Amino acid sequence: MENLQAAHQLCDVMTKRNVTSWNILISGYSKCGNLGCSLKLFKEMVKSGSFEEVILQWLVCLLSVVDIAQRVFDRMEIRNLVCWNAMIFGHCIHGKPEARLKLFTTVVDQTGADGKSISPDEITFISVLCACVRAELLTEGRSYFNPMIDLYKIKSNFAHYWCLANLYSGSGLIKKAEKILRKMPKDEKLPSES
Repeated sequence: MENLQAAHQLCDVMTKRNVTSWNILISGYSKCGNLGCSLKLFKEMVKSGSFEEVILQWLVCLLSVVDIAQRVFDRMEIRNLVCWNAMIFGHCIHGKPEARLKLFTTVVDQTGADGKSISPDEITFISVLCACVRAELLTEGRSYFNPMIDLYKIKSNFAHYWCLANLYSGSGLIKKAEKILRKMPKDEKLPSES
């Protein structure tokens, strides 16, 4: 706690706080159980105009207390894809994959602040597939994979295939998992040792 207080004092004298400084303080107070201070700092961050810049990191670090993060998220007037992805991903990390799948269904039905629909991206689908793996939902996971490519025009990557292979192997379909990994398109950015 002493180190956290020292960090807070250092941040108080900073002329402009960046993503890292806000994230460290909010996360630190949250981990120490001082949620009141975390929320107070969050409000200060919003007033400072740094909200969009740090919302993903803040939600993810606070998601160890999923219910509070969900309440903050529910009160947000404007939710962009970054906010949606943070909540969807956080629910899976902290053991609520079914909540993640419900959020996914909601996000595809939402309209953004500019009146345009919010379309899921590759990160959204990694989160959704990961949720299916954690909840052992093979049928649902398969049902998300093809629309990701055909409907949303998202190029599948290593993480998508890895999740799909995990779904099959978790259901005892090892040969099918191996087949998916063998058919996975080569990603030029991955080293050959991967």
